[in-house]
Amino acid sequence: MPDQPLLTESKPESLATGGLKLKIPPPVYLLLGLGSVYLASKGKTAKPFWRWLGLPFIAVGLGLDLYAVLDFKRNQTTINPLHPEHASQFVNKGAYRYTRNPMYLGMALILGGWSLFRASLSGLLAVPAFMATLTQVQIIPEEQQLKQSFGEPYLAYLKQVRRWL
Repeated sequence: MPDQPLLTESKPESLATGGLKLKIPPPVYLLLGLGSVYLASKGKTAKPFWRWLGLPFIAVGLGLDLYAVLDFKRNQTTINPLHPEHASQFVNKGAYRYTRNPMYLGMALILGGWSLFRASLSGLLAVPAFMATLTQVQIIPEEQQLKQSFGEPYLAYLKQVRRWL
């Protein structure tokens, strides 16, 4: 990655302050996915192999989420996904060097791990559905707001770092 500042702190005054039209926070989508996998696999007994296979995904997903939240806290910017206009800066170091959405990626890993843990191979279909839903209802509008807030430095970041992986 070329040398550029790790954080950008400028914010134009002409910023819209209404927040995203989205009224459902992304963790609710995760809970819906976890619940649907649970219901789809209810009554089935998962073999220990599947449980052991799913646990590392859940652990990595939780760790990635925690790491990303701590990065936001360390940089004193909002973690509220419904109000990206409140961001005082965008973070492009740590996990954000590899994915623009480590919190959402962590959630996808948790959902995939839960599907494996429940031995619900059909539940794995919830993962791409979760990712597609978040991309449309959360990530794209969030990126539009961040483009408006941070301008050229954020546009350069978009070109360098993938949305998911």
